Amino acid sequence: MTKNVSENRMDRLERFLEEFSMTFAKGMADMKSSQEKIMLDIKSSQDRIDEQILALKASQDRTDEQILALKAAQEITDKQLRATDAKLERIGKQLADQGFVQGETAEDLFYRNVKGLFGPFELPLGRVRRKWCVGFDKEGVCPENW
Repeated sequence: MTKNVSENRMDRLERFLEEFSMTFAKGMADMKSSQEKIMLDIKSSQDRIDEQILALKASQDRTDEQILALKAAQEITDKQLRATDAKLERIGKQLADQGFVQGETAEDLFYRNVKGLFGPFELPLGRVRRKWCVGFDKEGVCPENW
């Protein structure tokens, strides 16, 4: 205790400043070390982000190429579909023409055989004739009394 008594105020301030400066220097060194570690982590994170951006860019380029290929394939498919539609249209017309001809043939056979078909029913059939309209009026309608 005599030592403490003999220690004056100035000595205590010097000791406090010395301890404070050592603590402050240690704190600054720790903070600098921590800051360097954080900066390394940030740099590492930035490098990973840059790599991911480059990978995403490469992926986007591949996707663009695939889209262009799909567009080209779609154009070819559309061309083939148009050709197929035209071919089906021609076939449909041919079949419709055949159906029309077959309908006329069936009608001829019907009129030829009307008496034979309805004869067993003892229907009084005189002369059977077709109702053909030879001349149409301006609107394309068959006149009543032709």
